[in-house]
Amino acid sequence: MRYTALPLAALCLLALSACDNGDGNFTTTTDGPDVVEGNGDLSLEVATLVWEDLEAGKTVGNTLAFENVGDLNLVIYEARVIDSAGGVFYLGETEDVVVAPGGTFDMTVTATLPGDQPKYGTLRVKTNDLDYLEFTVDLEAYPTGWGVDTGDTGDTADTGDTADTGGSDTGGSDSGDSGE
Repeated sequence: MRYTALPLAALCLLALSACDNGDGNFTTTTDGPDVVEGNGDLSLEVATLVWEDLEAGKTVGNTLAFENVGDLNLVIYEARVIDSAGGVFYLGETEDVVVAPGGTFDMTVTATLPGDQPKYGTLRVKTNDLDYLEFTVDLEAYPTGWGVDTGDTGDTADTGDTADTGGSDTGGSDSGDSGE
């Protein structure tokens, strides 16, 4: 009987040491596993932030409002301008912002046009809302007199057919400024 108890004891010690060898099998931690919380419920209707009639060299802010319409905290893990169009768009460090249920958080992005041409950029946001874990917001800055068509203005005569969208300029009869 002594002969069979030793191999059994050795096997138990080997099994216990394997459980705590750091390979991830059978180990437990007091902190719990790293998981995406999925608790927030973000309400955000803006897909594009637009600056119109910017004077060259003048810095203007535009606000993006994050509203928590859920019952648990919304966490904005990170918001960062990932395409600044050569420094036109700027957002200060925005990380780990907690928005309580029913609360809002206003984020201000600034734009400074260096000249008389429109610029385009991208803002990336990461949250704990499962529907909006990571998303982007387009950034568009237009100089004074560019003639931006940002949608329905209530003017029935505006068909949007001649609006300059910032693509290749084919004359831009709506801009009123043909000189460079």
